[in-house]
Amino acid sequence: LHSFPTRRSSDLTVSQTPTKKPVPPAKTGCLVAPSSCGYPDATNTGVPKGTKLTALAGSPTIKTDGTVIDGWDTGRINIYANNVTIKNTRVTTSAYYGIYVYSGSNLRVEDVTIVGLAASGQECDVGIDAPSFVAERVNVSGCEDGFHIHDKDQVLDSYFHDPLFTSTSHNDGIQAFSGNGLMIKHNTIDMISGRETSNACIFFQPSSGTINGATIDGNLFDGGGYSVYLERSKNVSVTNNRFGQDYKYSQLNDTDSPDGVVAQGNIDDVTGGPI
Repeated sequence: LHSFPTRRSSDLTVSQTPTKKPVPPAKTGCLVAPSSCGYPDATNTGVPKGTKLTALAGSPTIKTDGTVIDGWDTGRINIYANNVTIKNTRVTTSAYYGIYVYSGSNLRVEDVTIVGLAASGQECDVGIDAPSFVAERVNVSGCEDGFHIHDKDQVLDSYFHDPLFTSTSHNDGIQAFSGNGLMIKHNTIDMISGRETSNACIFFQPSSGTINGATIDGNLFDGGGYSVYLERSKNVSVTNNRFGQDYKYSQLNDTDSPDGVVAQGNIDDVTGGPI
């Protein structure tokens, strides 16, 4: 045993530095009800409750610049125009794409619900595929992939869930084969219903060269072989995201981009601990 000398009160000094309060653990279990933690889910994405929609049969094609689609209930939307806005609209389709830009740029998609179907050998492969688009509060389900992104595309405050799984599907929430200046911010991507066959919530795999510049911030991810997989990417920040545990290999894989990714502030949704 060790004995310690008794200190007199006159020997003691009062510290002028206040004692730090312990930092409480991060809230856990957000995947059960994402909106309870402020994340997107069915309650705050897609067509707002109470919106009156006008049914439009078939698969409309837009060829006029500046067209605004508001309050439609329709099939796949094909775009050959610039500065098109689609809002407060439901797209239900078994076509390859839900919304696709063949030519044009500066598409905005706001408060839109995309529901993919599988029928007569056809199925929805991706909800939105377009160059230079911004998607906000978009709800995509029933497609193999949620969004295919390219240069300066932005996916914000959106929700991808219940993907279409097949024996050959390669499911991704957000997929990029090329692009610069990408923004993926404050989305919920939930792949868990097919975690053994799904690929990733975020999948960057450039067809050639590198993906240069991407922000992946404040999202809620679950599922995939790797929840976030970044290959040949640089100037990418993966920050303040929350990850579930229903992945197959790991929550984040950036081993093919060793010098190009900054990852910080990411936490486990189950434990609240850092990743």
